[in-house]
Amino acid sequence: MNAANVLQMQYDRMAQEFTNTLGNLGAQKLAWRPAPRANDIASMLWHSARAWDGYLNFLDGAAEVFVTQDWATRFGMSQPKNAFDGVYSEAQVAFVRARPKLLVEYVGAILERTKNFLDASSADQLAALVKIPWWPEEKPKAFVLAHVIRHSYEHLGEAQYVKGLMKEKSIKPKVKRQKAKRK
Repeated sequence: MNAANVLQMQYDRMAQEFTNTLGNLGAQKLAWRPAPRANDIASMLWHSARAWDGYLNFLDGAAEVFVTQDWATRFGMSQPKNAFDGVYSEAQVAFVRARPKLLVEYVGAILERTKNFLDASSADQLAALVKIPWWPEEKPKAFVLAHVIRHSYEHLGEAQYVKGLMKEKSIKPKVKRQKAKRK
């Protein structure tokens, strides 16, 4: 087993976690926030998927899956310049909440691109240095791939935590207590 195989196992598992986290959540649950300025599950997973797609662009120089497979049209949104092109507003992410299965399909397309990249990469190619514009120094491509896994699992963990908070809130409904009448 080589580094590409190990990375591929991690990416396969990570893609499955996207699916598991989204589960059968509807739009209302995908949009639920534990606090007014907190991110919802859809926003966290959308950001993670877009970043994953964007980092692959730096590794192989090919356009993002989001662009080449016209995911903007599928999601019903305008085409951003790249995955790191600004912050998405609540309205811009609302389309994800309504289409969780489409987000799973998008992650599947990114996974397929990742598999193709890893299948074509030798150990020397994974050790080759690449410059990420906002990182202070060049890093090996394998490091960037590991970074994407770490970054995605951070957001998957956040999303799972929000799901837990949502569940906790649903089992403890607020009940108005009636004052006992005194005789």
